[in-house]
Amino acid sequence: GVIENYLRVMVANRLLLRDGVLLHSAGAVIDRSAFLFIGASGAGKSTLARKALDAGAPVLSDDLNAVVDLSVEPAVAQLPFTGELRDQTVFDGTAPLRGIFLLNKGAAIVCEALSRGEATAAILATAPFINRGADNLDSLVETAAALTARVPFARLTSANDSPFEEIRRSVLRFQE
Repeated sequence: GVIENYLRVMVANRLLLRDGVLLHSAGAVIDRSAFLFIGASGAGKSTLARKALDAGAPVLSDDLNAVVDLSVEPAVAQLPFTGELRDQTVFDGTAPLRGIFLLNKGAAIVCEALSRGEATAAILATAPFINRGADNLDSLVETAAALTARVPFARLTSANDSPFEEIRRSVLRFQE
């Protein structure tokens, strides 16, 4: 536990130095592309990841995901920090990042675009370890702004019992 926590902080800092960012998120692969679902603890990341697994969609992690290659083609690389689903993740490698969704609980599935400012603020709030110190703030803001300029970003509202297939359709429709 102690060593893993140290490695998480180290990975977050190294990613920021190397054209990437670590996000507190659930990552699922849909149609060979990665989609990240970000939010604070309790937002539904692990629930969504479990639904994805149950529906046969590969899951990168329900806890931390590495966004890499921001200046080339943003992608998500799987890390060993897989949260509650450590033994169930079924994806290994890197997939192109096609969307980031800020999770919100509600009665119906709604997918709505966020402004770049809202999206940048969401990235800042969900980039663990490095969003707490002034030393990395300028670099983190620059990275978050670059990410929101290159990857579609939306708020995804859904209920705990919303089927993953409906969420998948909504996410893919947003990409069109």
